[in-house]
Amino acid sequence: MVTTADVKSRHFGGLDALRAIAALCIVEFHAVGIYARGSAPDAWTHDWVARLDVGVPIFFLLSAFLLYRPFVRSRVADTSPHVRRYAWRRVLRIYPGYWVALVFAVLALNLSGVLNLRHLLLLQSYWSDTVATGLPQAWTLCIEVAFYAFLPLWAWVVRRTNAPELPALGVLFVLSIAYKAIVLNTALGAHVGAVDPWIIALPAYWDTFAMGMGLAVISTRRPIPGHPVAWWLAAAALFVLSAKGAGLAHPSPAGFTHGQVWVRHYLYTAIAFCALAGTLTGPGPLETRPLRALGRISYGIYLYHLTVLGLLGKWDLASLEDTIHPYLLWSVFAIAGTLILATASWFGVERPALSLRGERRLSG
Repeated sequence: MVTTADVKSRHFGGLDALRAIAALCIVEFHAVGIYARGSAPDAWTHDWVARLDVGVPIFFLLSAFLLYRPFVRSRVADTSPHVRRYAWRRVLRIYPGYWVALVFAVLALNLSGVLNLRHLLLLQSYWSDTVATGLPQAWTLCIEVAFYAFLPLWAWVVRRTNAPELPALGVLFVLSIAYKAIVLNTALGAHVGAVDPWIIALPAYWDTFAMGMGLAVISTRRPIPGHPVAWWLAAAALFVLSAKGAGLAHPSPAGFTHGQVWVRHYLYTAIAFCALAGTLTGPGPLETRPLRALGRISYGIYLYHLTVLGLLGKWDLASLEDTIHPYLLWSVFAIAGTLILATASWFGVERPALSLRGERRLSG
């Protein structure tokens, strides 16, 4: 039998490092893939760089794992979850840093028409004309916010009906499959854009979140089985498959086919699951001080990297490509500039905001 003390005593030291890896994958996806043209159809790096957006589902599984564990623990201990405190913490974690980053992007890149309620409340991904405006990467934050609102309701329903956790999550997984099948066959055409509002709505990612929530359920009762090396080798093998053997290379300019949508979604979810499980099974190579430090400022990295890339493009960084290889050039300048702004965001905005909830440690 697992006691409350046993549940609370477990510490997963590699999660900040995993968060850092996910953030850096996204930075390189844009810096090398787009600005340095590494994901161009004729680039030798295309197949690999184009798959670095796998960092997004890693973030989703991390959120699901970290945020669902307290609800599971409260059910195990037969105590009431602190929903109001949970909601306040989520607001403080997401919005202050995002608002400052959005205003900074508006001023730095002369953006217009984005300081409105859609963007300020992270609702822009529900309309095709605003999904990629403001901070283009913020469509993932729209999903996160929707998940934050959904999670307490889910936990309440499962507890109220006395449903077993893992089978209930299986139902959520199936509902997500059904949602994608319906919208792909009724609301969308033969090709689907990567950020089409229908395919990036929360129900399309219920299955991804369910995988992280499942790890949360298991971890409250017993250690996650397996060895870190085995899980990470599985993640690496799946990444190679996604790059070279899954038919995802060189999608049509019109978007992904329905088959590619399915394959990409579930391969990415499987990679993220293996990476998270490997991090949870014990100390691994990711648990280094630099990566943990980057993990603490990873939200700022995610928020500012496209603004930094936009500024570098505005300042004609490409003029140096004859001297320095574009992959190295854009990576170094993008990471350096992003780290400066992300560090300023952490110490100047995010950590002060988090102190309003009575603690400074990042929990989600």
